[in-house]
Amino acid sequence: MLNYGTGNCALVMWHSVLKPSELKKSRSTIQPQKKLRVSWKLQTQDWTGGFIPKDKSISDSSLIAQAYTSGQARSGIEAIDLGWTSIQCQIEAMPVHWGI
Repeated sequence: MLNYGTGNCALVMWHSVLKPSELKKSRSTIQPQKKLRVSWKLQTQDWTGGFIPKDKSISDSSLIAQAYTSGQARSGIEAIDLGWTSIQCQIEAMPVHWGI
């Protein structure tokens, strides 16, 4: 739908992992804490929010993190930090569990 739809929209999948540089360090030092990070994203052609970096983490207090932690859907408006800027977003977050 995002490939053919219009509107200023993005779909982002997050997963709880270490960033690649932390994975290398974790083998020789104390294990860093995993964070929710961008795993995959897709934006409409009308997207004006800018670049969404892979492996960018989200705040533990965000609606996205709350949905992940609680196992319940969350929605609302909040600022998302993309590293180079923050953007106001209408968030609709729901936990999805993959695998066995």
